[in-house]
Amino acid sequence: MDTLTAKALLVLALLLLPATGQAQTNGPILAVGYSHKQGGRNLVTYAVGWRFSFQPPAAVERATEPYGLNLSLVVEPLLGFTTKDTETVEFSVVPMVRVEGLRDRSIRPFVEGGVGLAYSDLRGYNLGSRILFSDQIGGGVTFGTAGPHRWSLGYRLRHISHAGLWAEANSGLNTHYLVVTYR
Repeated sequence: MDTLTAKALLVLALLLLPATGQAQTNGPILAVGYSHKQGGRNLVTYAVGWRFSFQPPAAVERATEPYGLNLSLVVEPLLGFTTKDTETVEFSVVPMVRVEGLRDRSIRPFVEGGVGLAYSDLRGYNLGSRILFSDQIGGGVTFGTAGPHRWSLGYRLRHISHAGLWAEANSGLNTHYLVVTYR
């Protein structure tokens, strides 16, 4: 994700945040991620957290309704454990904009993306800092069940780096995630 896109997503998320009401849907999130660095240094990350979803302002909802889209702001605090080449922990909080289609169907495609902050104790990967930006983008499908409950299954690409702000070393790290949520 380029810097301009990441900044635009962050600004949009921050603009939506004060205008939202209480969380509309909350639920657990489970993610398994895979990272590969040159030299065969592979990592597997297991993450758990809680997803908070907020409705956008009424004007935004009215604008997306004719297209059958549901726009929301999602905030995910996640705690992860990384293993394989090294063992460490990480924590992140990422606000994301989520666009879900086909509002009245039991199976709904979605895309989401955002920029947040992460703490990682990962060493030896030339990240240059333990405090990092977490840029993420992904998509998937939400499945309806009886009542208001829904499962989502998706793919997410996450890039962590400090954007050259805290040190010269800044190789960044990309992780490919399989994500399951329930709300």
